[in-house]
Amino acid sequence: RFSGVAYYSIGALGDPDGPADVVHNLAIALGTPLSDHYGAFAEVAAILVPSTQSENVFTTVGVTYAPQPSLVFDAGVVLGLSDDATSRRAN
Repeated sequence: RFSGVAYYSIGALGDPDGPADVVHNLAIALGTPLSDHYGAFAEVAAILVPSTQSENVFTTVGVTYAPQPSLVFDAGVVLGLSDDATSRRAN
């Protein structure tokens, strides 16, 4: 059994006295329980700024631990998929 979510937002970056750069943020994530207390997740996300040709695309994979339904801990690793993305960062 998997659960998933997709996300998109558009925004503006820049100096209030100068032109703004449009930024697009998007992500797709999937998660699945592994047992009563453990789960796993994966996400692919991107931060795109067309005016600067910046394309930060990365994936996150990890595990979750829920000692009770209202409390969940997670740990994961972020891997850059594009030249602009930072790789090998632990969460």
